[in-house]
Amino acid sequence: MSRRHVLLLLQHAASDGRILNLCSSLLRHGYSCVVIAYGSPADQKTLSEKGIYSELMDGDASAPLWRRWRSFIKFAKQKLSGIEAEVVWAEDVFVMPAAIPYARERHLPVVYDCREIYTLLPHVEPSTWKKFAIKFLERWALQYVRLLIVTGERDIVELKHIHPDLPACIVVENRPPSSWLDTNQQAVENDMREQLTLGKKDTILLYQGGLFQGRGILKCIEVTAALENTHLLLVGEGPFGTAAAKHAKMLGVQERVHFVGRVPYTELGTYTNLADVGMCLIEPVSRSYELAKPNKMFEYAALGIPGIYTDLPAMRDVVEKHNIGELVATDATTSDLVEAIQKALQQSTVQHKPREHEQHFLWEGQEQLLIQALIDL
Repeated sequence: MSRRHVLLLLQHAASDGRILNLCSSLLRHGYSCVVIAYGSPADQKTLSEKGIYSELMDGDASAPLWRRWRSFIKFAKQKLSGIEAEVVWAEDVFVMPAAIPYARERHLPVVYDCREIYTLLPHVEPSTWKKFAIKFLERWALQYVRLLIVTGERDIVELKHIHPDLPACIVVENRPPSSWLDTNQQAVENDMREQLTLGKKDTILLYQGGLFQGRGILKCIEVTAALENTHLLLVGEGPFGTAAAKHAKMLGVQERVHFVGRVPYTELGTYTNLADVGMCLIEPVSRSYELAKPNKMFEYAALGIPGIYTDLPAMRDVVEKHNIGELVATDATTSDLVEAIQKALQQSTVQHKPREHEQHFLWEGQEQLLIQALIDL
């Protein structure tokens, strides 16, 4: 069994639930881990408190990829030169130019945690040269990958169309940890309601995740405007935040749309627990989005919060199987969304005991599969 793992990620580590869950699993099973990613000194302290050693590059991880990619690869290579690891994790395709040479030089196994179908992302798919470049990079890297991890079964099918020869593969979904079930602290929630000027009887809609185009954020604002005594929490950051704020102001609901910003993943569950309805209106702007099984879907369900989900294949599979909310058409109008929200509130379709659903919604329900795959490396 290999003991020390190094994980590379071109994002902020402290707010990335997946990497925190992976590291927690590794630590629980006797491994040690080092994370090389974006982050601040405060983020480094947060990770250290969890037993995770990190090398973090301070900067804006939401800036355009071409601006930060080269500097991050240089940073990662420099930090890797002083690390002795036994397993290398690439947490996205973009870190491969640092991860693969390091692994090849030392004859180490590579785990590729393929979170997206990168050639089918909305900012990549329309561009022939971007699509070719990422396909070339990914195909080159895959020949050195020992274990491929994806977030849904449909991703495997799609990847095989792009790269016919795939390594051993497992599915590990973007689920929250069981610690989220302990976030129901009434005093904390009352304090947060007061800070956000939320009334006790107000309906709270929640969107958590990156503020990007194609995530249905404007629709969330529009349905908030159509409902009385309703507030919208936007927990996350991204380049679409400015457009969202302008839209809220145009509709006269800027006082009821709250931009919380990026929060550490360990605190995110408290915001989730404030919500009456979780919003997940992914738009089919690319094939990758159509196959998405977003973190927020499992995060809402784990805490028993009904969600409103776009009727896309991968999300439909989960929503219909576990009855965790309402599906709406990709072209749903504001009236359609109002009806779905009212139905979710009336029926409370997810009144379940979360601990009985660990296999479906919580990270620990799939941890043994992950650990066994690592033992078999």
